Amino acid sequence: MKSIGMDVHSRQTYFCVLDERGDRVDSGRVETTEDGLQSLVTRHGEVQVAIEASTTAWWVQDILKKAGAKVEVTNPYKLKLIAESRAKTDKADAQILAELLRIGGLPTPVYVPSADIVELRQKISLRRQLIKIRTQIICSAKARMRGFGIKLKPRAFHTSSSWADTMTLYKDHRWYLKPLQEVFEKVEGGINGLVKEMSEKWDEDPSIKRLQTMCGVGPIVSYTVKASLADAKRFSSSKQVSAYAGLVPIERSTGETVHRGGITHEGRTELREALVQGAWAVLRTRKDSAIFLKKFFYTIMHKRGSQVAIVALARKLLTIAYHILRDEKEFDGTKVQEKKKMEKMFTRQPSVVELDPVTVAWGS
Repeated sequence: MKSIGMDVHSRQTYFCVLDERGDRVDSGRVETTEDGLQSLVTRHGEVQVAIEASTTAWWVQDILKKAGAKVEVTNPYKLKLIAESRAKTDKADAQILAELLRIGGLPTPVYVPSADIVELRQKISLRRQLIKIRTQIICSAKARMRGFGIKLKPRAFHTSSSWADTMTLYKDHRWYLKPLQEVFEKVEGGINGLVKEMSEKWDEDPSIKRLQTMCGVGPIVSYTVKASLADAKRFSSSKQVSAYAGLVPIERSTGETVHRGGITHEGRTELREALVQGAWAVLRTRKDSAIFLKKFFYTIMHKRGSQVAIVALARKLLTIAYHILRDEKEFDGTKVQEKKKMEKMFTRQPSVVELDPVTVAWGS
């Protein structure tokens, strides 16, 4: 079997083909099209291909698999640590990929989600982009009004009705606000349309229903967790899930010196943002099942501050979500509180008054 390393770009893909002995059989570049990639695979028969994870990696992988190739998608960050080279060229990158693939030296392959999960991830990403545009529009409108000393309500320009009311009240600024309102309406419609499409396809999914039994987890947070984790059983522990989401502290230790900083911020950004929003929602809810989560937050807040506490609560929510998806069970906060009470009961040291004669006799 031949090994092919590919450095994929939007227009052209650089490749290097090695035989089983490590001799270079072919190299060059092809067009990053379905015909170009398939022709390369069919030309060399039975092959295995290594590519780096990117925005086009999933599309390229599907094309290569259809052509009969065995494909491994690798993490470019981990690969950089293994194969750092002074000669940084596309040809060199392709050759390094091919050589590491041939000898089995590539890092653990990146998880390749199903087509439905990829589509859900793309919709969530598009929704985040539209929300950023909507925020820019709102800030621009508020800045205009502040520039003229006009005081508005806290949530002005957040709804269609507030736009209409403001323009009716301040007609002199209508020429500036009207174009912004039109863009706001289109963006708002796009956001609502995406949410509707996601709900129609995913609301009946059992895992989504289980996630929404958690405190602070609504439709958007549950969609984001599902899209990010996909198959929860691919993670060996909740610590691995937290590292995947970038919610673990940076550690730089040497010898007897141990230093831990802020969180790594690696992994999926939308997952961290959704979990933090869910954590704030937990603090606002009045459900009894959220009591132990609130206690967890306030205990850390008094020691480390609210920002550290909210990140810790977000990680706690992720851990709970992981167990829900892995074990396929619904969330029950009352059971967690009962477990905490039992642990305190058996770990609490009784006073002398509470000791009965039998306990004193046995000397325990």
